Amino acid sequence: MPSINPVGASVAAVLQNAANARRFPHCFLVSGGSDASRRETARYIAAMIECTGERRPCGKCRDCRKISENVHPDLTVVETGGKSATVRLEDVRAIRETSALPPGEGRARVYVIPEADRLRVEGQNALLKITEEPPEFVYIVFCAESRSALLPTMLSRLYQIELGAAQADASGKALRKAGDACRAAVDALCSADAYALAAAIRAAGKDRNDISLFAGQLRLILRDAMMRGADGFSGQPEQAERLAERFSFERLAGLMGAAEYAVEAAARNANVNLMVSMLAMKLSDAAGI
Repeated sequence: MPSINPVGASVAAVLQNAANARRFPHCFLVSGGSDASRRETARYIAAMIECTGERRPCGKCRDCRKISENVHPDLTVVETGGKSATVRLEDVRAIRETSALPPGEGRARVYVIPEADRLRVEGQNALLKITEEPPEFVYIVFCAESRSALLPTMLSRLYQIELGAAQADASGKALRKAGDACRAAVDALCSADAYALAAAIRAAGKDRNDISLFAGQLRLILRDAMMRGADGFSGQPEQAERLAERFSFERLAGLMGAAEYAVEAAARNANVNLMVSMLAMKLSDAAGI
């Protein structure tokens, strides 16, 4: 029987942080890791949404059991037809049509696209409207080996969870350290201090996992800033508000691009010293320091 366990304790912590935010995200992207780990994490997210227990997901209620057994009537998994197949446009249209209908049994309708990197441009464009303004009872989980397969317009609408080594193995201490480094980086950005910015990045840690964690948290703060704190997914609303007041939307988008560079460079096993130097330079340039 399939489980509903996430991959790594830090993934569960990230999701619980999202659950404690002002509004649980309606659209996710689970990237990295293996196909099995992405599917398992998507199942866990679906269970969090549908669970009727006190602590979600409880793993014991009717909805959790049905999701574990892949028989929940409000969970739709959109599969491709084979290794070389793309996600069919008729399946994308079906998501748009059925999303207007209320759930039949559970709290919500949950759609999982396990191979979202096989969504054609037309399919992604067809889903842009629903990812931007999803009905209150609709949730979509996209899974992809690489984020680069999705359009920037799609990525900007998704709450992103990465299953790389940095996320799977991160301890609470490492996550707190990354959070402290993010606060120092925001201080430096807002005061236009390039030297302090470089020092904040170096304080995040000495290996690529540390830098990846730092960049991932900074990216969430920047996303909240771009959304003017509408969601609060980063868990650092004060930092997001400071950035939103200090920088234009275009500047924030540039800063997010710099943070995304570091996450992707870490996934490619880039040289740590070079990655830190490039990140500091890209953030400084984006901030106009």
